[in-house]
Amino acid sequence: ETGTCISQLDGDRQPSGQPSLGTASGLGLPNQFVAVFANGYEGGYCSNFKADVIGTPEAQIYETEFECCTENFADQTTGTCISKLDGDRQPSGQPSLGTA
Repeated sequence: ETGTCISQLDGDRQPSGQPSLGTASGLGLPNQFVAVFANGYEGGYCSNFKADVIGTPEAQIYETEFECCTENFADQTTGTCISKLDGDRQPSGQPSLGTA
């Protein structure tokens, strides 16, 4: 009884006694994003799912999904990677003056 099934649930559906491993974009490892080319370059995106991150060389793991996208998919004409970012992290074309 390791809680494997419960750990697969979305963070907001886990019982309060089970620690949440969720991030804004779903279950995943915090601050560990890797490029996924399963659908080729134009369909590529960044993921922090453990299955994608495990086995990836440290030099190819990025702290943010945005950094991963800009480093690996900057020339994507489809915008697939950037479109998967949370709305508040998508580039607006305006310089960011926000507070961290």
